[in-house]
Amino acid sequence: MVLRLTNAVGAPDDPRVDRWTLVANDLCRQGALTGRLELRSSGVQWRDFVALHDVCSIVGSASRVAQPVLPPGTYNLGSGTPTTVRNLAGMVQDAFEHATGTRPDLVAPAPEADRPQPYRVSVESAARHGLRAMTPLEEAVEETVRFCLEHREELA
Repeated sequence: MVLRLTNAVGAPDDPRVDRWTLVANDLCRQGALTGRLELRSSGVQWRDFVALHDVCSIVGSASRVAQPVLPPGTYNLGSGTPTTVRNLAGMVQDAFEHATGTRPDLVAPAPEADRPQPYRVSVESAARHGLRAMTPLEEAVEETVRFCLEHREELA
């Protein structure tokens, strides 16, 4: 069985986990350290973001040896919902505003005139076997923002 992961969002177990280049983690870390968010692109590209909690749960269920949940094959592990990077950044801003009362500024290049169309990653093959991401993306973003605020010194 092969699980293809889309883009996981969620707090790591430890601030020393070197995954701060992932867009959601990077934005949350930036907000905690600088009070502003900076995108390297216009942010209009579409992605399928999935809560890290759901990734762990699905991988754990799928990898049971005694009672395999999934027959052999390739399965997409995602939310099945397209979101732009700019919308994700807006969720990070919302989470900081909720947690601190201050909304970080978002700095990004202007969007291109020819914007990409959304695409959907099909997660139905795994869902037919009871494996589906259920955690709202906003919840995973809020968790990551709280983690970054609590570990600000270690992230600097």
